[in-house]
Amino acid sequence: MTYALLWYIGFTMGLCFMDYIDVKNDVDIHLYRYSIFHIAVSLITAPITFPFYLLLVIKDKVKERYL
Repeated sequence: MTYALLWYIGFTMGLCFMDYIDVKNDVDIHLYRYSIFHIAVSLITAPITFPFYLLLVIKDKVKERYL
């Protein structure tokens, strides 16, 4: 369980940092690139905010597809 938690924290912080430096520009997700917070605050809060950003992205993709 501890390893899964550490993996999740590392994954979300890595995703936040890669999005901030715009590594995956062709995917065009931009979860944290336009955050109102500094990158350090975004990195610390990334494990908490990631599920909410993911739900918003999925909702927008579904809305684009069916409307």
